[in-house]
Amino acid sequence: MLILMEDESIIELHSVQEVFADTDVRRTGANKYSISSEVIVKYELTAETMAALNGQRLMSLRMTATDAEYTYEFGKKGSNKVQQALACIQ
Repeated sequence: MLILMEDESIIELHSVQEVFADTDVRRTGANKYSISSEVIVKYELTAETMAALNGQRLMSLRMTATDAEYTYEFGKKGSNKVQQALACIQ
């Protein structure tokens, strides 16, 4: 996962564990099925990474999955919520 910070620095996190939370199979037609899975990905947060994440506003997250690349933008309120959650982890 790549995290873009307010000063345009980038923090890179590597996954340490992946857990399948739920799998859903639905029939979409004759002999056709759709399978979707929810996955929880855990990332290691070192003291240095936590300090960097709490030091300034988080702007966006970019994650690469097997099927696509996803980017999530954060406004000030969203960034504050992420930093409040990170503060609880410490």
